[in-house]
Amino acid sequence: MEAKNFDPDRSARVRAKPEIDRNPEERAWCSLDQCLNPGAWVGKDGKPFVSLMPPKASEADVKGFTLPFPLDSELAQELEDERKHKV
Repeated sequence: MEAKNFDPDRSARVRAKPEIDRNPEERAWCSLDQCLNPGAWVGKDGKPFVSLMPPKASEADVKGFTLPFPLDSELAQELEDERKHKV
């Protein structure tokens, strides 16, 4: 049973709508949908957003990373143990 006033094609219509014509709710939905479904969006140059996404960080990039906040001692120990076992 579909919900009352449910429009299964709304997402496609909102994506196709010019940005200036979107209401605040649609703009908020678009910003979230671009993160969750980047393949459904196309940039102004005609390329999908997926190709514009930065590549995932490699293990070498993450090795020297320090957290911007202190961890609980238990979580810090778990993280250190995981790092030791992966190497």
